[in-house]
Amino acid sequence: MLNIFRCGLFGVLAFITSSASFAKENQTEGLQCRDCNIIFLNIELFRPEFTGILGNSSLTPNLDRFFSKSIIFHDVTAPAGETFLSNTAVLTVTPAHKINIRPIIIDQFSSQSAEKKLAIEQELRGLTSVAKILNEAGYKTISINQGGRAGKAVFLDRDFVEASQWSSDLLFEDMLEIVKSSLENTKNEKFFLLFRSTYLHNHQSRRPVDSDIPIPTDSRIKTYTYETSGSEKRSGILLKTKRKLTAERKRRAERGIYTGQVIYGDSVIRKLFDSFSEDLLNRTIIVFYANHGTGLGDNEIYNHGTAYQASVNVPLVIRMPGLEQAIHVRQPVELLNLVPSVLKIVGVNAEYPVPVETYDLPISGNIDDDRVFFGRNGFDEYIRYNNWKYIVQYGRFEKLYNLDADPGEKVDLLDQEPGLSRKLAALLLQYKSALIKDALE
Repeated sequence: MLNIFRCGLFGVLAFITSSASFAKENQTEGLQCRDCNIIFLNIELFRPEFTGILGNSSLTPNLDRFFSKSIIFHDVTAPAGETFLSNTAVLTVTPAHKINIRPIIIDQFSSQSAEKKLAIEQELRGLTSVAKILNEAGYKTISINQGGRAGKAVFLDRDFVEASQWSSDLLFEDMLEIVKSSLENTKNEKFFLLFRSTYLHNHQSRRPVDSDIPIPTDSRIKTYTYETSGSEKRSGILLKTKRKLTAERKRRAERGIYTGQVIYGDSVIRKLFDSFSEDLLNRTIIVFYANHGTGLGDNEIYNHGTAYQASVNVPLVIRMPGLEQAIHVRQPVELLNLVPSVLKIVGVNAEYPVPVETYDLPISGNIDDDRVFFGRNGFDEYIRYNNWKYIVQYGRFEKLYNLDADPGEKVDLLDQEPGLSRKLAALLLQYKSALIKDALE
């Protein structure tokens, strides 16, 4: 029988705020920001090593400066490596294995039978609604979503007081203007703003036509016209890699385009940060995260939707009023605990338990040191057990990696560690069996 316990980000936050490096004379309780506003900046496909605060990059000086005195998580595992499952899991606080819908079904939703559509809608609407919880706590809830597989497409816009859906044709700077406008309209209301952008998305790399950011040689450039939120016609450029490139040239081009997008995004997000008044910053929690990453040629994969670290290792940074220095959390945490942790920080109690649990099998015999996270995509599933990563692809192809020694997951240790592999396989089966049992009860 599995030992079920709750060990989320809040436990980590409570620990670091009671430590000597963070303690203040008047601080006797854990990290709190009662009734604070909440802003979630979900920059999809952002890989942590492309920031200065989480990697060795100099690409994001504005992001680094704004979040310099924040809680910085260095080892975060997403519940899935693709948009629909990870967004839905994080925002409804539901483990990906409990969402009984394959990502491809969302893409094919319009072609499903009326009966199938209704079943999908009922399942998704039946999940926890963070907007409903915060509405009942007196928050004005705002959702600004760009692109598909999230927001309105999967009913994640439900219960928000204001919810808008935007095409991926809009540039990042246009989306940020929409965010600024929404914030200006909140006046003195307590609010939760959820913003998701796709400017880093594969095949969605868009920039202004007058951008001076270098473009890789092996790029295809297409000029297009789009309409802004104010119905103004503008032009942008869409970047993709050329076809039929060698593996190395494709990798360089993909990473070159992505790097340029990171630089572009950082250059324009400064305008949003500069628009925040001191009063707003003094009463607002601002969270920067990504619901998943992208391949960029790592593990010979250029997209996302896989269990590899390139897709499921994500940035998570929380800026809070009153922090006087950066707090670096290097132990593994899971993104699934973001929402309940923030709810606790602002003092919001849901009427019903937030359905997040971590299932632990004491493989090492030391439960306090074990951190076990589960996730899945359309064709694979994975376990993060401390610094070990166990992956099963198509239900039968197993892989095992030691992330301490091999963060790029290049050396499969399945044959060298048969005992650990068997235990992790048993843990995965036991975990899924427990979910099935819960669903039947």
